[in-house]
Amino acid sequence: MAFENAQITVRQHWVPQFYLRHFTNASDQGKLYVTDVKRYYNGNGEYSPANGKPDGPPRKAIKDIACLDYLYSDVTGEVVTNELEDGVFQTMEAALAVVFRKIIDGTANLSQNSADRAALALFTASLHFRHPRMVAEILGIPREEAPLGRGLGEIN
Repeated sequence: MAFENAQITVRQHWVPQFYLRHFTNASDQGKLYVTDVKRYYNGNGEYSPANGKPDGPPRKAIKDIACLDYLYSDVTGEVVTNELEDGVFQTMEAALAVVFRKIIDGTANLSQNSADRAALALFTASLHFRHPRMVAEILGIPREEAPLGRGLGEIN
């Protein structure tokens, strides 16, 4: 199998890491709480330390959340490409990171027909199509055989 470029991204995220970084806190930078409701909470919504840790749900590194190996890489033919991950998504995420900083700073222009609003709408729509179940549907893979990915437990 030939590689179109020397570096193929293995761990590909359907929720961009720049977006997830906005949900971390200063004391645990780079990690998020990941809650598997079936595993960590009892039927009353109270925490149940099923994993033996009394300090609450587990925290995971952002790099290990909402990702799947080679999710967007074309590995079906003779050439393996990273076009979606390194081209389309990387370009879109770079532009959106700027818009998110503006939103946080309160300087984003979200009025009708603004570039910030259009970028945010494109990003929101892209999240649907980036999900492993949607990728599987587009590729014609039955729902029960669709990959789940790392960091989320069951995806329904």
